[in-house]
Amino acid sequence: MEKNQSQNENYVVKSEITGDTYFGASQIKLSETEMTKLSAPFEDLDFEIRPDGFIYLPQAMYTKRLNDVLGIGNWALLLVKNAKEDLGNGKFKVFYDGVLMIRGQFASRSCGEATYMTSNDNQSWASALEAAKSDCRVRCCKDLGIAADAWMPAFIRAWQKKYAIRVFVRDERRNKIVPQWRRSDVDPFWNETGEVQTTPTVATGAPATGQKSSDTTPNGLPWLNHGPDYDQAL
Repeated sequence: MEKNQSQNENYVVKSEITGDTYFGASQIKLSETEMTKLSAPFEDLDFEIRPDGFIYLPQAMYTKRLNDVLGIGNWALLLVKNAKEDLGNGKFKVFYDGVLMIRGQFASRSCGEATYMTSNDNQSWASALEAAKSDCRVRCCKDLGIAADAWMPAFIRAWQKKYAIRVFVRDERRNKIVPQWRRSDVDPFWNETGEVQTTPTVATGAPATGQKSSDTTPNGLPWLNHGPDYDQAL
C-alpha cells in the first residue's frame, strides 16, 4: 500500500498554488463588446475533425481570439504544476496544470495533457509539455465560452453531415479495416479503401421496410450502420 501511494505521489498533478492565485476571481472587468467577441461563433471551416469523429478547433485559434479581443499582454497562462505519468514501454502522459489570468485577475484553471513517446524522434519532453500547455489553454477558454459549439451535440452532428465523411482505412498494425472520419474537402488517407455507406437507421432498432434483419449492405456489412453487429463486422 505504501509503495502504491509513493508511486501516485510522483505522477498526480499536485496543487501548489500561492494565496493570490485566485485573486480577482469573478471580478474581471470586460466590456459588453469584449464578452460578445470572446464567445462569438467561429467559421464552420475553422473546425477540424479527428479520425474518431471528435470536432475540434485548432489551439492556435484560441490564442488568436484572446489576442484579438483582449490584446497581446493582457492575458497569460501561468504554470501551477507540471507532472508526468509513466505508462510503460517508453510511453508517458505529460500534464500541465495552469491558470488563465486576464489583466492580472484569475479567469480559469484547468489541466492539459499530452502523450510522449521516447521512440518518436520528432518529439521531445519540451514539445510534449508545449502540447499539454496548449491543451490547458483550450480547456481554460471553455469557461469563457470560446468555441462552445465544439461541445454542442447538435452542432457536431450538423457539421459532420455537411463537412465530413466516414471512410474505411486499412490498419496495417492490426491487419483489419476500420472506419475513420475526415473532412470531405481534404485528400483521402493514404490507406483509405472506400467510403462507409450510410443506411438510414430506424429508431426502434428494427430493419427498414422491406428488409430483413439478416440483410446486408453491398459491401457485406449489416444494414444497420451503428451498433454492436456493425462494429463486430468491421
